[in-house]
Amino acid sequence: MPLDLRATFPGPHTTATPSIVPRTDATPVPSPSPIPDGATDDRQAELPAQPRPLASPRPPPRAPAPPLVPPPGTTSGVAWPLTVPSPLPPRWDSRDRRLTAGVSIISRVRFQASCNACVAFTAIAAAESAYALGTRHAATNLDFSEQALFFCNADIAARPPDCYQGWVLPDALQVLSQRGIRQERCYVYDVTRGAAVCGPAGAEERETLPGGEDASANDASSSSAASASGGSSSSSSTSTLSATDAPSVCDPIPGRWEVVAREWYGVESANATAAKEVVVGTGSAMTCFKLYADMYSHPGGVYRWDGESAWLGWHCAQLVGWSDDGGWWLFKSSWGTEVADRGFFKVAYGEAEVLAWGVYGLIWRP
Repeated sequence: MPLDLRATFPGPHTTATPSIVPRTDATPVPSPSPIPDGATDDRQAELPAQPRPLASPRPPPRAPAPPLVPPPGTTSGVAWPLTVPSPLPPRWDSRDRRLTAGVSIISRVRFQASCNACVAFTAIAAAESAYALGTRHAATNLDFSEQALFFCNADIAARPPDCYQGWVLPDALQVLSQRGIRQERCYVYDVTRGAAVCGPAGAEERETLPGGEDASANDASSSSAASASGGSSSSSSTSTLSATDAPSVCDPIPGRWEVVAREWYGVESANATAAKEVVVGTGSAMTCFKLYADMYSHPGGVYRWDGESAWLGWHCAQLVGWSDDGGWWLFKSSWGTEVADRGFFKVAYGEAEVLAWGVYGLIWRP
């Protein structure tokens, strides 16, 4: 049964440079966006390809949507992959496998290039963490395809994404739960190809990944997926193979994806405790924040807006930790490893309207 998501929201992998080319005086200043990563043609995040009319800096009023999975303690409940302690710890970092059942669940930092695909990168990062946690296989051996999620589902997406307008998290999670996840080795991230990689003719198993990495390192994800489901790829969120077909590495990852949603609309109603519960219970969370121009060049440490840098729109990222003592949230970026602390960055509590749109988590089930 596809999830009912009624909320509206957000070249090859490399780490050589930040995802956005530094702006010059001749580069148009992007329009503010009231919705993370853009949901209509006058809303966009990050740096658009061409100048656009200015949009209202304030989000439009919206009715909250029901959560996809009820919070813990309700009658239907959530079977969290990890135990959520009470009280919550003052500090958390999902990169520390001592906190995540002895499994490394945070995958490598990726690079989204010049496409406003942060939502797809955020969802895939969370999927890799959820799958690693569910299968007890290290996420460092996983590489799921942002290309397939972003470009290959226009037929079922409520608002099909593109590199200019971006996407929204509830729509991306709707697609993910319905169509599942593909392997990067078959659908390599390349914004110049877009939807050309979609379909059997476009999927191509690669011997190497971008940058020359041996794709065999990712066999762990496909082989463990097959064993987890008895060699079948039939599930509520993947396609079913006929009895005469053999599972292929280019088929959707076997299993079922569950979405945990904690939704609110506006930073005034943001629930930090609920966000932390999702991070601890599922291994990570997906959320959005205001994107300022100086974020790309921030040297590390805790980010605080300087009061002058331009607001470029909204950006979504994988939330992997926090520190109450330091007063910050820890994110994994999709801007490559040369940003901040090898691609991970901290945003101070209360800055950039972090959590303003709610948080989402992913759970993988066999």
